[in-house]
Amino acid sequence: MPIYEYQCEQCRKIFEAIVSLRSEADILCKYCGGKETKKLISAGVSLAPGTEKSPGCRPRGGFS
Repeated sequence: MPIYEYQCEQCRKIFEAIVSLRSEADILCKYCGGKETKKLISAGVSLAPGTEKSPGCRPRGGFS
């Protein structure tokens, strides 16, 4: 099952939830129990050509 990020409309905190498509409507905030949550758009991961099998997959440019 995929992991999604949600934001609570009541307390505005962001949390992760493992969700099946059938239970997506039943997501409650992990902090306040609020029923008004929205799924956030997550950023995808892109690998530079030739790095698909590189250990660590660190971005170039000095980030650690």
